[in-house]
Amino acid sequence: MDADGDGEQDFNADGTPAWDTTTKSVYPQDIVWQIVDANFADAAKPNNAPTGYISGENDSKVNADGVFTRYFMLTTEVTFTIQGKIGEDSLQKLIETLDKDLRFSALIDNKQVSEEGPDGKPVDRYDTLSEMTERSPGLTISSPDPETGNITVKGDMPAYDENGYPIVYYIHYTGEQSGADYYQATYDNSESANHGSANDCVYSGGTMTLRHAGTTSFTATKDWLDGASNAKHPETTFTLWRYTPTRDKDGYLNASQVQLAALKDATNPNPG
Repeated sequence: MDADGDGEQDFNADGTPAWDTTTKSVYPQDIVWQIVDANFADAAKPNNAPTGYISGENDSKVNADGVFTRYFMLTTEVTFTIQGKIGEDSLQKLIETLDKDLRFSALIDNKQVSEEGPDGKPVDRYDTLSEMTERSPGLTISSPDPETGNITVKGDMPAYDENGYPIVYYIHYTGEQSGADYYQATYDNSESANHGSANDCVYSGGTMTLRHAGTTSFTATKDWLDGASNAKHPETTFTLWRYTPTRDKDGYLNASQVQLAALKDATNPNPG
């Protein structure tokens, strides 16, 4: 018998096995056997896994064949860095605001993970960052680094699926990329293994930069208070300067002239 439910046979004081002598009104009784890995704490409890593994979806369940199954998945550490070029705005608050557009997804055997859509056809499967951290307790979003201001998404995730295929995780920003006010995403995967040249999303080890961008216009006039006609005035040229506001009230002293080349980006390849 196993009165204390620890998965082990109970013994009498004299060392002999203890038996359940209670008379049962209905026989036979179902007996469920379980193999316990004693190499880690609380091994007999459902959904507990040894160090370096997590419990799979079907862990501690009886399958269609009536077999009790332990399902462990080897984990690997993933790290994503998010950098903000947003002036004095809070990157942490920005990530919370843009959560629905920050999509966490994966490739399995170099194929996009998918699920069945409303029409029965496969569609790309993804979670927002907040959804993913809720579903995966080991995945966390850090506070901004005191020196760099960067935020890190880090945690232990399954390295292979149930068929042994490798899983590669990535984050992609899908927000609007044009207009008067938006956030432009760029990706640097030079520090990411096997994805150094990728620029469509950020892989583990890489950095995603969010830049506050948009289109605007400037109008300027110059009045000549000398009574002369326009024909006698030289051509007028205006120069646009820019700087990033800082806590230093004299931040404008570090201003630089805006060059047309600096205005060229993916959404405006031919500035005029």
